[in-house]
Amino acid sequence: MKKRIICFLLALVTAAMTLAACDTQPAGGDGTGGAETGDDGLIYGSASGNIGEFAQGCGYYNPYVWGDFVFQSRAYEHNNDGYIDHIVFHDMDDQSGGWLPLGCDLTRGESSDKFDADIDSAQLIVDEAATAKNGGVPVFIIAYTVERTDKDNLHNREYETKIASFNMKSRKLTILKEGLNDVFIGAIYTYRNTLYFATQLSHAVSGENIVFIINKINLDGSEYAVLGNEDETEWIELDYIADDVIYYSRGGKIYSSALDFSGFTYLFDGYRVCYSNSEYIYYLTAEDLTMTSYDTAFSLCRRKLGDPLSEEETVLSSDVLTGRDWSYYYRGKDGDFYYQAVSPNDGTTVFYSYDCRTGEHKEIFTSENPDCRIVSATDDRIILQGDGGTYYFVKKETGEYTTIVRWHNA
Repeated sequence: MKKRIICFLLALVTAAMTLAACDTQPAGGDGTGGAETGDDGLIYGSASGNIGEFAQGCGYYNPYVWGDFVFQSRAYEHNNDGYIDHIVFHDMDDQSGGWLPLGCDLTRGESSDKFDADIDSAQLIVDEAATAKNGGVPVFIIAYTVERTDKDNLHNREYETKIASFNMKSRKLTILKEGLNDVFIGAIYTYRNTLYFATQLSHAVSGENIVFIINKINLDGSEYAVLGNEDETEWIELDYIADDVIYYSRGGKIYSSALDFSGFTYLFDGYRVCYSNSEYIYYLTAEDLTMTSYDTAFSLCRRKLGDPLSEEETVLSSDVLTGRDWSYYYRGKDGDFYYQAVSPNDGTTVFYSYDCRTGEHKEIFTSENPDCRIVSATDDRIILQGDGGTYYFVKKETGEYTTIVRWHNA
């Protein structure tokens, strides 16, 4: 896939603030990254070539990556009006720059004499089609949860999840969906000009009325719908979308539905779908499929597409996938699967990739940090996070990397 070429930011924003220091190692690769400054000072990128295909957003727990830039939420800035600039970003190849604010104040207008407002969580993803129409300046879809705290009673809280579009060129935030009360935002995905997103009732904090919901809405704000969940107390995950079929996992079982949520059907037992093509469904299975234990062995398996009763074929066994927690594994896009294992020789953490399309299996990077884990991946690099909040941006072809310190609230 042709790598997006990104331009860097305007003097207006670069003069605003340098938010964190950057520590680097020699960067490898073929020089296709690069950063330029547009005449109008905005970030620019080219279309990815797979507009409308399955893509996953991030920003809350894991960083979101677009082109040469990494985006992170939960970055608080204070001014006279309270919290602003909840989302920040950093050029992964910049050796001297810092975290910069996206310039999108999600709390604007949310506070009142009665309530303070904060962003409990936020996820973002680029709307590729809108970005192409916007001259390459990114248009983001942002899903976020506003927390309103009663000023007279800090424990009396109200929550509302909203879906918005943010145009970086015009600095305009457009609300696509609001009124999702008493729920938190979860993972978000796009497919065929539609946003799919998970929500969870806020009562889950107290252990009461735990309800997990999969929602969808068109990227223009139309046709909002909810997947009917027969067992609302069971965690349900949207795993993957391909060929107009959605794959889910819940309680050690794999399900599928049409894009409009119709035809929700049990397929077979498994933990999580990682990829699907015209021949096979690739998925993780585990000794403890219901995940009541956080110490369980995983294997990467596949079955014939359209034949859930076909024989399960093990692609990578639990002898290879030695990590006994889901955080050891990451599903990239277009059939890439990443995992980490501890070397029995010296205790270092080794990161590998497996291409479900070609069967290519290779070692990418060795880290002396035993707490390092993979949090994202692009066409040419993987993004790791170590203890202390350091990001490692590792070139997949060379193993060379840059590092920056993850944003930390003051």
